[in-house]
Amino acid sequence: MAHQLMRSNATTDSKQTLPDKVAIYEWVCALNLHFKDVLLDLERLTTLGIFRSRFQRDSIKTCRAMIEETQAWINFEVTETLQDCEDRDRTRFELIRHPLENKYRDRPSPSTPAAKLRRASKESIR
Repeated sequence: MAHQLMRSNATTDSKQTLPDKVAIYEWVCALNLHFKDVLLDLERLTTLGIFRSRFQRDSIKTCRAMIEETQAWINFEVTETLQDCEDRDRTRFELIRHPLENKYRDRPSPSTPAAKLRRASKESIR
């Protein structure tokens, strides 16, 4: 994609360039709903029978195909950008999560017999 979308992220100091992802998903959803409305309106006009000549009917079919092609093209471009962003975020959060998980992975639970023994021996030393 020729441009990058802007985003600020409070969890890291990285200089990523994507705006609020939720807003992007909302905008693309709204855009798709508007495409759907336009296509439904074309269908309603067609069912009214106002396009009487074969040329008019073929022209409307061509317009419908152009609208659907444009919708698909926009969706492709947006999802490609979002996929890159989601992949970066997944990797970044994985790098945050792993050390946190590993920090407690091999430690016994405070309620295990071994942990109770360690606590008891530390208390007896004092």
